[in-house]
Amino acid sequence: MSNRIYSVIENKKRELDSRIFFALLMNEKGFTVGFGKKQNLYQYSKYLGNGLFMLKSLGERNLQTIINLKKNGHLVSSWDEEGFVTFDEKFTKLRNNVNCLKEIEYLYAWGSKQKKVLQNFLPEFKEKIVSSGHPRFDILKKKYRSFFEYEKNKIINQYGKFVLITTRFPMGNSSIAEIRSKIKKPSEFAIKDTNFQQKTMKVFVEFLKVVSKKFPEIKVILRPHPGENISIWRDICQDFENIKVVYDNQNTCSWILASQYIISTNCHTSMEAYLLGKQSINFAPIENKEVEFEIFKKVSHNISKLDDLVNSFSNSLKNDFKIVSKDYDIDYLLDNIANHEKDSIELMYQTIKDTLNKILESKDKRHSDIDFLIFRIIKKLKNYKNNIFQNKDIKKLSSQKFDILTLDEIKEKVQRYNFRFDIEKILISEKYPGVFIFERQK
Repeated sequence: MSNRIYSVIENKKRELDSRIFFALLMNEKGFTVGFGKKQNLYQYSKYLGNGLFMLKSLGERNLQTIINLKKNGHLVSSWDEEGFVTFDEKFTKLRNNVNCLKEIEYLYAWGSKQKKVLQNFLPEFKEKIVSSGHPRFDILKKKYRSFFEYEKNKIINQYGKFVLITTRFPMGNSSIAEIRSKIKKPSEFAIKDTNFQQKTMKVFVEFLKVVSKKFPEIKVILRPHPGENISIWRDICQDFENIKVVYDNQNTCSWILASQYIISTNCHTSMEAYLLGKQSINFAPIENKEVEFEIFKKVSHNISKLDDLVNSFSNSLKNDFKIVSKDYDIDYLLDNIANHEKDSIELMYQTIKDTLNKILESKDKRHSDIDFLIFRIIKKLKNYKNNIFQNKDIKKLSSQKFDILTLDEIKEKVQRYNFRFDIEKILISEKYPGVFIFERQK
């Protein structure tokens, strides 16, 4: 059997920390784990020792990738990274292509509710769907949260007390709106979501104007979604002395922990705030149940009117940044988050092991120092070519989602887990350019 697991990263800021966490936990259980930017993993998959590839989605565009990985001796499963929320049958099948599901071993759902939805709309794949949650939520639990302490303290030392606004308008304020419209006709859901985001963003801008004028002594940090046109926010906020737009390489969870509370709209950050034990406001001035995510309202203080948001902001300042307390429907959350109480690793472990038992072990190919140098040169030439010919907006979006990842950066982050793992027993290497492997030393 193989003991290799490979996990794909697309958005460095949002996914890297949980990939490192997953690698450390599985490494502790005797597995060798690799991860990297998806293009790098796919490119070198023909040289990597046979293993299980964990994809982050199963849209139609993934089919050829899955077929290629299997041809190279690997098997494939997927956790639905962006599928924490679900809608109707059309939406579900759009995210989970039938042909992709035929080719994979397992699809790991966020909770029993999503599992039931998937099984209802895709009954022929019932046995492949496992309710496990995702390591992204495990890392936020109190017992692991110390990982974020370094970045949190660094932020507090620089900014002091502040209220955090996390925007989620990747369709309404898209950095590649023109390109997206030319590539394909948007779905009915995309049209409705874009309209919802554009209208909501306009009200958000009005709120920022009020905050700047009425509460100049209060610091506000605005962190845009990685798919947004960040320069638009910088232009909007350039005259607001107490509002700063920040887009850096730190995990948004570190910013949530450093903040007094967060304000967002229909955004995963409200769930992250809940799991991190922080207060959050879900500002929903525009109502559209076809695109709004009910679960984010379950973990937030919900406000629908601009005046009410301003009043809540004002009252929080008089009450040491405390907002109205929230009662949580734990049963509802348990249905939606399989790893609310258990760790996702434990819920996935047996199916991962069963899959690896099907794979014949093989060794890495072409991984000498000379091979690495050759691959590095080829990669640099390809990047140079892409920089010349790639559309500037696409290039900008790509760098916002994933810029550079180095071995030193990974090792520095791993050291922050010394409170939980025996770091000295873990060998971390860059086996191929941009492909990082965690192995357990004997």
